[in-house]
Amino acid sequence: MIHPSTAHGHAKAASPWRGAVMAVWIALIGTAIVPPYSHAEPVEPTGVFELEIRTIEASELLQGDAPGVNRSIDARIEDLRSQLERLHYRNFRLMAAQRERVLPRRKTIFPLSHGHQLAVKPLYIDGNRVGVWMRWVDGSGAEVLDTRMHLTCGESLITGTDRDADQGVVVAIKPSNVQRAAK
Repeated sequence: MIHPSTAHGHAKAASPWRGAVMAVWIALIGTAIVPPYSHAEPVEPTGVFELEIRTIEASELLQGDAPGVNRSIDARIEDLRSQLERLHYRNFRLMAAQRERVLPRRKTIFPLSHGHQLAVKPLYIDGNRVGVWMRWVDGSGAEVLDTRMHLTCGESLITGTDRDADQGVVVAIKPSNVQRAAK
């Protein structure tokens, strides 16, 4: 379990037991939560890109380290296998998938399962990387995640939280098709 916390972003548990049982976990491959982007060259504040959001149900919580456990992963999310296998669940099923074009500095809200919502606001585009602010709230309106992230186009980042004692919700986020604004 990893609890993301940075100088500019934070994650909060929606209830006291959530922090004790699961907190918020993030599995990253080729992507990182880092301080605000610092770069000698100016970054492009405009342009558009697509954001693919997949909502995944995680079930059958595993206790402790479980190397070699046979996982059941929905064929439609097989590309996430290496990341999902790091999580302490046996089963993963795709619940919803959506792709939307996001505009610079405009908040886009993605409805997730069980009343959860993910708000995303692009901050910059720099080559094949995009910086975004993300805020995830659960069905009761409690904040699950509120942070800035730097994403690499074509690579998925996953984050998640527990839904109850034996199930979790995982969100996979992947930017693609970056189109810079004409100068």
